[in-house]
Amino acid sequence: MHDKWTIEEENAVSEFRKTMMDVVPKHLYQDKHLFYKFLKARNFNQQQAELMLTKHLKWRKEIQIDTIITDFKPSEALQKYISQSFLASVKKATYCSMRQSVTVMEKESLAKR
Repeated sequence: MHDKWTIEEENAVSEFRKTMMDVVPKHLYQDKHLFYKFLKARNFNQQQAELMLTKHLKWRKEIQIDTIITDFKPSEALQKYISQSFLASVKKATYCSMRQSVTVMEKESLAKR
């Protein structure tokens, strides 16, 4: 995302951030683009953007978006029928199931040498 905002947009974002300082969690507060997106979505109407952001934060809390990776406990059925381990290829950012043939991965790694 680019930072080519007009002076009015920068001022609006700055003012909006000050307004929401006590409401928005620190890890989200640092992201100026977050505030810009909500203001832009509501045509820079700060009251509407504030309402929208407040609803968004409530939704994040209800769904537990910020902790879903660490707190998620799969059900017994999910563990039984979809239990797989994954290997990751960091360079390609792709994933390979352990159930797939390992020889394919070995051939790929040998071809790169």
